[in-house]
Amino acid sequence: MLHFIDVFRRVYCRVSYILSAAIIVFMTCLQFFYRYVCGHVFIWSNDVIIFSITTAVAVTIPPLWLEHGHVTMDLITGKLSRRADHLLSIAVELISFVMSAAMAYAGIVADRMDIGYSTSLLGYDDSLHYLFVVYIGVMLCVTILLSLIERILKYHKEA
Repeated sequence: MLHFIDVFRRVYCRVSYILSAAIIVFMTCLQFFYRYVCGHVFIWSNDVIIFSITTAVAVTIPPLWLEHGHVTMDLITGKLSRRADHLLSIAVELISFVMSAAMAYAGIVADRMDIGYSTSLLGYDDSLHYLFVVYIGVMLCVTILLSLIERILKYHKEA
């Protein structure tokens, strides 16, 4: 199981980071092309920026959790016993799993309400943004679950 998690981590993180970088580079090149090559302002600039940044964040957050690259405040670590520190880490991941599932559910509910309004030049419905919330919630659930399994297996392997 640890081997599967390690392979998943390497592949998923690499693909996510490359995709996120490609999205940001695409957004920048598109803006540059329209502004400096075509000589006029890109009229969908705000839409492209919103979708690009939102997509880049949605693609990058779950692998950060899997790599333990998220922000943590380890004020208690080192002051507790190894077992208590392990249990505290498990509790944090369980709470995070529940909150991620709640985020995915909230995104689904918000998307089903279909109360968004078209304000963009592209004519998309603003409720489409909730699909990114659903993606982040679902992938955070997957990555947190894998991280939790990995933490438990490594703890029992060392004990």
